[in-house]
Amino acid sequence: MLGLSPAILISRIIVLLTAFSVHEFAHAWTANYFGDETPRINGRLTLNPLAHLDPMGSLLLVVAGFGWAKPVPVNPYTLRRSSPSAMMWVALAGPLSNFLMALLASLPFQLNLVSLDDSAFSAAAVSKECLLGAFDRADLSQ
Repeated sequence: MLGLSPAILISRIIVLLTAFSVHEFAHAWTANYFGDETPRINGRLTLNPLAHLDPMGSLLLVVAGFGWAKPVPVNPYTLRRSSPSAMMWVALAGPLSNFLMALLASLPFQLNLVSLDDSAFSAAAVSKECLLGAFDRADLSQ
């Protein structure tokens, strides 16, 4: 399919279902923590991938290796009442969750529990996590 190996295709689907959901959930949880109920009201305070996946962004991730999820709606005025730095933490929560997932995914390799030859698609997923964390959109307000 489109010249993609099964290992790459599987790693992209894993990233699509886990990384995008955890990333957007991290934004939503942090906004909720700082007093903004907008993500909870919009049903985004969940790890369910269906709440976070954008159809076009999901398709492009599987086909081209780069995609996006639906941004979490956040009310910055509600956040400012809680803390002047709350919006910064909401914006950082997504990329920080990506780096945490990349760290967790790399632990089996670092502990020599998994050989790189045995799980090439896992290495692709780890690198994808790092890229998703590096290229996160910080624009959360709609």
